Amino acid sequence: MKTYFKRLFIFTAIIFSFQFHCEKQDDFQTEKKQALLQHNYLIVNTTDGTPAEVEVSYSVYIAGNKENTVITERKTTPFVIGGEKVMAKYDSIYESNGRDRWHLYNEPYYDYQPKGSDYLVIKNTSTTTLEYAVVGAQKVRYYALPELNRKPLISRKEPVNINKMLKDYPLPIYKGTPVLYLFKPELAPQTDVFTFWESLSSDDNTRINKITLKTPTFGSVTLNTPMSITDVLALYKEEFENGNTLFDSYSTYYSHLLGEPNRSLKRLIGICLMVFGMENYLQDRSL
Repeated sequence: MKTYFKRLFIFTAIIFSFQFHCEKQDDFQTEKKQALLQHNYLIVNTTDGTPAEVEVSYSVYIAGNKENTVITERKTTPFVIGGEKVMAKYDSIYESNGRDRWHLYNEPYYDYQPKGSDYLVIKNTSTTTLEYAVVGAQKVRYYALPELNRKPLISRKEPVNINKMLKDYPLPIYKGTPVLYLFKPELAPQTDVFTFWESLSSDDNTRINKITLKTPTFGSVTLNTPMSITDVLALYKEEFENGNTLFDSYSTYYSHLLGEPNRSLKRLIGICLMVFGMENYLQDRSL
């Protein structure tokens, strides 16, 4: 039996902002805080498809408790875990000039100890090699009107619902839809949404693209029943082997459609599916 201690860093949907602007440094202050986040989903299977017994332990937050709780489960492949809430620690960094104070960015604190937000142990009780993939569980968020007003002018013949302009969404993207909705369609917004089209040409005035994310249509995919997790895992294999399948944003997906090469995860992030080796695949989002 082999035990693998995995950093839950890639398993947790960290949503911190690291943005700040460069100005004269004054006094920096740090406040330690906590935030209730959500685990990403982890799909696990054997490389040859034969069932295998696997024991997994990881931290979750149960309402009413003061700290996370470690849950341990025995699973038979293929299976998926994740989606639970977890309490994560982070440092909130401020800058002060003595009179005023302003927020700069949030810096996550990774805790790999039991009950820590990044704790994950996988025990493979079989002799068969395991493979797995991480699917982002980020919540859909839309741009606020003041944010849209700061964007470049847009033009589109069809009506645009400015209240449904996507800002944050689960990753990765496959054929115009977050992979999450392929096997968990009930989590989709069940509506038409809009994204900015990052044109490669300055002469192209079309900057908005309409996307359907409601049953049975998700992007360019039509599903009458949820996709099996083995089929989802196959998408990661395809990306790992050939690329041009999974993308880290709608922007890079559109660039791919417009003919720009090497825009998928294989090129931008590296290996997105590994045998007994998780890549640090997560998305940083504003708190």
